[in-house]
Order: sequence, then C-alpha cells, then structure tokens
Amino acid sequence: MPQTLNGNKAGFSIIEMLIAIAILA
Repeated sequence: MPQTLNGNKAGFSIIEMLIAIAILA
C-alpha cells in the first residue's frame, strides 16, 4: 500500500472505514 506511506492519516482512515464496514456487515 504505497498510498498509506504518502498519507498515513488519509490512507488509514479509508482502510479503517472499510474494516469497520466489513466488521459491521
């Protein structure tokens, strides 16, 4: 995930959101 290296906050935010949705789903 090269984007996470460039934008840790932005990248992690999107990843965490997807993980949260996957857990809730």
